[in-house]
Amino acid sequence: MSEEQTYQWVIVEMMGRTKLAGRYSFENGLHRVDVPTDDPAKFHTKMLGNSAIFQIHFCDEDAARLMARQFRPEPIGVWELRKEMKRLHEPAGAGEVIEGGGDDDDAFYDEPPHWQDYDDEEDTF
Repeated sequence: MSEEQTYQWVIVEMMGRTKLAGRYSFENGLHRVDVPTDDPAKFHTKMLGNSAIFQIHFCDEDAARLMARQFRPEPIGVWELRKEMKRLHEPAGAGEVIEGGGDDDDAFYDEPPHWQDYDDEEDTF
Protein backbone atom coordinates (compact mmCIF):
# COMPACT_ATOMS: atom_id res chain seq x y z
CA MET A 1 0.00 0.00 0.00
CA SER A 2 1.48 3.38 -0.99
CA GLU A 3 1.87 6.35 1.39
CA GLU A 4 -1.13 8.14 -0.17
CA GLN A 5 -3.39 5.18 0.58
CA THR A 6 -2.58 4.83 4.30
CA TYR A 7 -4.99 7.56 5.38
CA GLN A 8 -8.48 8.84 4.63
CA TRP A 9 -9.93 12.36 4.76
CA VAL A 10 -12.34 13.02 7.62
CA ILE A 11 -14.27 15.53 9.67
CA VAL A 12 -14.06 14.56 13.36
CA GLU A 13 -16.53 15.77 15.98
CA MET A 14 -15.16 15.53 19.49
CA MET A 15 -16.78 15.76 22.88
CA GLY A 16 -17.12 19.40 23.88
CA ARG A 17 -18.34 20.42 20.41
CA THR A 18 -14.85 20.73 18.96
CA LYS A 19 -14.32 19.75 15.34
CA LEU A 20 -11.26 18.88 13.28
CA ALA A 21 -10.84 18.04 9.63
CA GLY A 22 -7.92 16.51 7.79
CA ARG A 23 -6.10 13.29 6.96
CA TYR A 24 -7.00 10.44 9.29
CA SER A 25 -5.12 7.34 10.36
CA PHE A 26 -5.23 5.05 13.38
CA GLU A 27 -1.83 4.51 15.01
CA ASN A 28 -0.87 2.77 18.24
CA GLY A 29 -4.39 2.92 19.64
CA LEU A 30 -4.83 6.65 18.91
CA HIS A 31 -6.74 8.46 16.20
CA ARG A 32 -4.38 10.75 14.28
CA VAL A 33 -5.72 13.74 12.37
CA ASP A 34 -3.25 15.71 10.27
CA VAL A 35 -4.94 19.11 9.96
CA PRO A 36 -3.97 21.09 6.84
CA THR A 37 -2.59 24.60 7.31
CA ASP A 38 -2.77 27.56 4.92
CA ASP A 39 0.19 26.01 3.07
CA PRO A 40 -1.37 23.03 1.22
CA ALA A 41 1.77 20.91 1.74
CA LYS A 42 1.95 21.43 5.54
CA PHE A 43 -0.08 19.91 8.36
CA HIS A 44 -0.19 19.94 12.14
CA THR A 45 -1.10 16.75 13.95
CA LYS A 46 -3.69 16.08 16.63
CA MET A 47 -3.71 12.73 18.42
CA LEU A 48 -7.06 11.70 19.94
CA GLY A 49 -8.13 8.93 22.28
CA ASN A 50 -11.28 6.89 21.71
CA SER A 51 -13.22 8.61 24.50
CA ALA A 52 -12.58 12.07 22.98
CA ILE A 53 -14.40 11.29 19.73
CA PHE A 54 -18.13 11.71 19.21
CA GLN A 55 -18.35 11.07 15.43
CA ILE A 56 -16.08 10.59 12.44
CA HIS A 57 -17.41 11.64 9.02
CA PHE A 58 -15.47 10.32 6.04
CA CYS A 59 -15.27 12.74 3.12
CA ASP A 60 -13.10 13.73 0.18
CA GLU A 61 -9.97 15.89 0.40
CA ASP A 62 -11.65 19.07 -0.84
CA ALA A 63 -14.38 18.90 1.81
CA ALA A 64 -11.87 18.20 4.60
CA ARG A 65 -9.60 21.09 3.55
CA LEU A 66 -12.57 23.47 3.35
CA MET A 67 -13.79 22.49 6.81
CA ALA A 68 -10.28 22.68 8.26
CA ARG A 69 -10.09 26.33 7.13
CA GLN A 70 -13.43 27.03 8.83
CA PHE A 71 -12.58 25.24 12.10
CA ARG A 72 -9.04 26.73 12.38
CA PRO A 73 -7.82 24.58 15.29
CA GLU A 74 -4.66 25.68 17.06
CA PRO A 75 -1.55 23.56 16.57
CA ILE A 76 -0.12 21.82 19.59
CA GLY A 77 1.87 24.34 21.59
CA VAL A 78 4.18 24.23 24.54
CA TRP A 79 2.46 25.28 27.76
CA GLU A 80 4.93 26.89 30.11
CA LEU A 81 3.98 27.10 33.77
CA ARG A 82 6.15 30.15 34.51
CA LYS A 83 4.57 32.21 31.71
CA GLU A 84 1.05 31.17 32.70
CA MET A 85 1.62 31.99 36.37
CA LYS A 86 3.02 35.40 35.42
CA ARG A 87 -0.02 36.08 33.22
CA LEU A 88 -2.41 35.12 36.02
CA HIS A 89 -0.70 37.40 38.53
CA GLU A 90 -0.63 40.51 36.32
CA PRO A 91 -3.22 43.12 37.33
CA ALA A 92 -6.40 42.98 35.32
CA GLY A 93 -7.62 45.99 33.36
CA ALA A 94 -10.78 47.82 34.42
CA GLY A 95 -13.69 45.40 34.23
CA GLU A 96 -11.46 42.61 32.88
CA VAL A 97 -11.55 39.14 34.40
CA ILE A 98 -8.52 36.94 33.86
CA GLU A 99 -9.58 33.40 33.01
CA GLY A 100 -8.42 30.58 35.23
CA GLY A 101 -8.74 32.39 38.52
CA GLY A 102 -10.36 29.42 40.27
CA ASP A 103 -12.73 29.95 43.20
CA ASP A 104 -11.04 33.12 44.46
CA ASP A 105 -12.00 35.44 41.58
CA ASP A 106 -11.98 38.57 43.79
CA ALA A 107 -8.22 38.86 43.33
CA PHE A 108 -8.70 39.39 39.60
CA TYR A 109 -10.91 42.51 39.70
CA ASP A 110 -9.70 46.11 39.91
CA GLU A 111 -12.22 47.16 42.54
CA PRO A 112 -12.42 45.44 45.94
CA PRO A 113 -15.36 43.16 46.65
CA HIS A 114 -18.37 44.84 48.25
CA TRP A 115 -18.10 42.93 51.51
CA GLN A 116 -14.91 44.87 52.26
CA ASP A 117 -16.94 48.11 52.33
CA TYR A 118 -19.38 46.77 54.91
CA ASP A 119 -19.56 48.81 58.14
CA ASP A 120 -20.31 46.46 61.06
CA GLU A 121 -21.40 49.25 63.38
CA GLU A 122 -23.90 50.84 61.02
CA ASP A 123 -25.08 47.70 59.19
CA THR A 124 -24.62 49.51 55.86
CA PHE A 125 -22.40 49.33 52.88
